[in-house]
This record gives sequence, structure tokens and C-alpha cells, in this order.
Amino acid sequence: IIGRHPEVSNFVLATGFSGHGMMHAAATGSGVSDLIAYGEYRSVDLSAFRYERIAGNQPIEEHVY
Repeated sequence: IIGRHPEVSNFVLATGFSGHGMMHAAATGSGVSDLIAYGEYRSVDLSAFRYERIAGNQPIEEHVY
């Protein structure tokens, strides 16, 4: 889960990386710093990982052909 909490606007989440935290740290840090500084993602779009998507049970569907 990455992004602002829907009820606490000054609380930013960046959680749930399991064993992949170091691999995703640079992109996550860049996106989260954009969100804090500019109010939007500029360098990398992390909106697919927002809290509302998880709470609303909207899975990311991957297709393998």
C-alpha cells in the first residue's frame, strides 16, 4: 500500500514489500517524495498501489499469454 491515508491526509503509507523492500526502495522513495512535495506522482506513477484500491477490493489483474 503506497499513498496518502484517506482519512488522515498528512499520513503517507509505503508498506507491504515483504522481501522486496530494497529492490523497490528507490522507486517508492521517488514517488512518495513527489506525492509529499507536489501532491501528485511525477517521477513514477504509484497510484495503482493506493489504499482505496485495496480497501475497495480492486485487484490488479495480470494477464499471461
